Order: sequence, then structure tokens, then C-alpha cells
Amino acid sequence: PALPLRARDIAVTVLEAGAEDRVRPGSRAIFYHRQTLEHWNRIRAGLGWDIANAGLVWFTKRTFWRETQVYERTYAPTPPGVLPMATNLSQLDVERILFRHCQAAGIEFAWNQEIATARTSASEVVLETVTGQRWQAHYVIAADGAKSGVRRSLALFLFSYAFSVGVLARVDTSVPQIPYVLAIATNLLCIIVFLYF
Repeated sequence: PALPLRARDIAVTVLEAGAEDRVRPGSRAIFYHRQTLEHWNRIRAGLGWDIANAGLVWFTKRTFWRETQVYERTYAPTPPGVLPMATNLSQLDVERILFRHCQAAGIEFAWNQEIATARTSASEVVLETVTGQRWQAHYVIAADGAKSGVRRSLALFLFSYAFSVGVLARVDTSVPQIPYVLAIATNLLCIIVFLYF
């Protein structure tokens, strides 16, 4: 939310719990569709293009189950000036590009600012870090996780359910008019998703 706010000329400071030079664990998202790239471009001119150009663009996407290809789709090459259908790029690289754009937009970052408590009133929000530093603002957007100090302080709890067994099955009906069926099943729940190709 920092870049869209800054695009509206709202001053933004991001409080980051970790150190600026910390090693970020793993990579989660790696595949970004054109709609996401276009959205990034609307938020900040050139952002979608920077991410697309840094990534690997595939014109054919394939899905495998072990060594067996179960799905393939080829896209036509995109005309000049149109973002690609998708790009592959590690989340760490995307975060670096986003950070660079945030800095260029004038967004401030404060590192080592793990939030311990949050208090609200009709006129402000007061955050206090684990080291005792205080931050005050009219509004705060909390994106600090399900078990955060902000959520705990304001009694904003998230509830979820864990499933011990999960199964993903693909059923090929072998009839062109009938879609592929993906059954996502657990010991307590079964969701059927019909995919038309």
C-alpha cells in the first residue's frame, strides 16, 4: 500500500521489524501475470516493466505431475509496448525492485522497528517498538503478520484451521466438452474446481 499512497502525494513511512541488511528467507511467489504487471505499472510508471524485464518471459507454460506433462498453453508474442503475458522472477528480486521504486518515490524506511504495542484514539494511532521508540500518525496500515504486536494490542485476531492431510488429484475426463476436474481434498473438506481449457 505504500506506493499507491505515495502516488496520491501522501507521506509514507514504512516501519520494518528487521534490519536493512538482513538475509530474507526463501522465495514464495515467482510467477507474475500480465494483470499484476499492469497493476504495478498503474501504481508507479515503469514498475511493471522493470519487473517484467528483470524476469524470464515464457511464451509457453507447462504443468507437470512428476515427469508427465499434464497441461500446456502457448501464448502469442506480445506486440511492442504491451507487457508480456507473464514473467518468472523470485520474490526476493521483486522486493528489491519494489524497494528501489519506493525509495525513488520518497517513501521513508525505518529499520529494526518491531512493534510491541499499538494504541488508538479518535485522532491518532501511537505505536511503540520493542526498544521503546514511539511513532504517531493519523492512520496506520498494519501488514505485520497474523501474530503481530499491532494485532495483539488491538485484539484483532485471525483464526484459521489446519488440515493434517491434503491431496490434489487431477481427473482427466477424456471428453472434450467436459472440463478437467481438480479435486482438492483434505480429511475434513473437499473442493472441486472445474477448469475449462
